Amino acid sequence: MGITADTILSAFFKRRDEEPDEVFTTAEAVALLNEAQRELIELKLLITEAEIEWAAGEDEYSLPADFSALATDRAYYGNEAHAWRDYDGPTSEGLFLLPGKVRIYPAPEESTTLRFQYFKNPTDITEDPEDDEYVMDGLVAPSLDKFLINSMLAEAAELDDDQTKVQSYTNKAERAFSKLIIWRNQTYSHQNEWIPDPIVEEHDEYVDNY
Repeated sequence: MGITADTILSAFFKRRDEEPDEVFTTAEAVALLNEAQRELIELKLLITEAEIEWAAGEDEYSLPADFSALATDRAYYGNEAHAWRDYDGPTSEGLFLLPGKVRIYPAPEESTTLRFQYFKNPTDITEDPEDDEYVMDGLVAPSLDKFLINSMLAEAAELDDDQTKVQSYTNKAERAFSKLIIWRNQTYSHQNEWIPDPIVEEHDEYVDNY
């Protein structure tokens, strides 16, 4: 179970010893929370799987809207694993990541399902969060709450022009950030070993194709 947005917001106002709308509105605090979430994009903490239903004869499809970066060096379609390749022009053959798109060339002669793992951008928290809205899409990771709260407090102190508190909260956020790096490195150390569950109607098992 992850951390709800309400938990982070409540901690933010409690640490500032104020009520919502006393200095910051809930919507303004949510904006600080979303900014703190976006600071974690570079850490590549959120991983998910894409499934693109690929029609025969098509050579390009759009990436998922929340795509940030590839999580593995291969993808799967048909009954094979395919390495992502460097694109060298429209006649380059293979599987390619292009700006906002995925390309397979030559285009598959039969419909298939392209599957790959990627790191995603966190979903923004709404201005009036529901009870079941979780920060960082429900991620459970050590010191995540400390990073988010202290990042929010540092930014709020900056707006208050209180540099002493800015430095204090920034230092705490940086320590939490370092712990998240360690967790990320341990958690995703074998990520390239990922193999998706077979799509029964398409094939029984995947084979590498390098």
